[in-house]
Amino acid sequence: MDETKSPEMEADKQQEQAELRNPAEKSTQVADSEDGAKRAAEDEPEINRNKLRRVDAEPVRINRKYMEEGFRKEFSQSWSRSEALRGNDYQLRSEPFQVAVLQEFIEDDEDVCRVTRELEREFTEMEWKRKQMDLYEFYQTMDLCAVTKEYLSGFYSNLKEKVMPLMQELTGIKLTHVSASCSMYNAGDYLLVHDDLLTDRRIAFVFYLSPWEGHREWSKEHGGALELFRADENILPVFPVTDCIYPKNNQLVFFKVCERSFHQVGEVTTFEYPRLTINGWFHGPVDQESVPHTSIIVDTHYFGPEPEGMQLSEWINNVYLIDEVKHNIQKKVEMFSEVSLEEFLTSDIFEVMSDTLCTSTRPHVGYQRSSAFAEVRHPRF
Repeated sequence: MDETKSPEMEADKQQEQAELRNPAEKSTQVADSEDGAKRAAEDEPEINRNKLRRVDAEPVRINRKYMEEGFRKEFSQSWSRSEALRGNDYQLRSEPFQVAVLQEFIEDDEDVCRVTRELEREFTEMEWKRKQMDLYEFYQTMDLCAVTKEYLSGFYSNLKEKVMPLMQELTGIKLTHVSASCSMYNAGDYLLVHDDLLTDRRIAFVFYLSPWEGHREWSKEHGGALELFRADENILPVFPVTDCIYPKNNQLVFFKVCERSFHQVGEVTTFEYPRLTINGWFHGPVDQESVPHTSIIVDTHYFGPEPEGMQLSEWINNVYLIDEVKHNIQKKVEMFSEVSLEEFLTSDIFEVMSDTLCTSTRPHVGYQRSSAFAEVRHPRF
């Protein structure tokens, strides 16, 4: 029986024959269709993600309580009168010189410490340079003005745009710009006493980072304190230390740089964590009070060498008198700022000095011209 074909069936058959003759055309059409669907599928979620993404334009924010008018007015009045001030999270010390301590300086979760942890994480990504000589040993980074990391650059922006105007209002000191860097003190690191008085430095500041659980507040056993000294009538630091401020996470310390602002960083004694800080100065026009005074020479009762002929070979191990060895010692001192020389004295000299020190009962034997001391200078061989 003959089967009559409809026009629709005939058209389908012609389409199938065309596809068999040119299969690439069908593949292209399918591929184009799939690519279009894929692009549409990709575009739509991307649009949704962009809508849901939260852009934090200010990762670091100064604690709002330090921007409040009441705090600013009370603090500035106490500062101008050189009076001490104490609040729940802040204090202004008047001795041995004016020093302010602001706790919880940036807005952060006190338990999680998210922001300070992010700052600490970026510390680990920084390039550090060892600073080492007889006055100090610690690590330091480049100036933060050139750093592009999110949280560190955010902190620096706050220093320039918000903290500097705040400092100017609190202290009445005109300020023009800020310089800041990161510092890291490991066990054994320190910074000896100094006053920071240099060119246009007006206010010194230290911001502490210690976001680790169980180690957010340091104590005497950890070391690393900011140690303060009073000055005598000759404007020289008086020992021992007058006051100490120990590191604490999210704490800012600042003081006016002047001829009496003697301070140092005590040796870090803990091996658990490093002492991390962002520190620097707010700069401004120099006034007469900031100009360093001529140092007064104080009689230290120093006894100079006596004009007596002596042979170093009688005192010092001959190994250290060889030119090549002396040259190597000099290179090591220049490179590491220190050197250890074993068996430096001759054995005879060492025995005489040891016996003299052990048997002498005189106080300050090293500063007296005693017969025992003369015996050390002229040993019997």
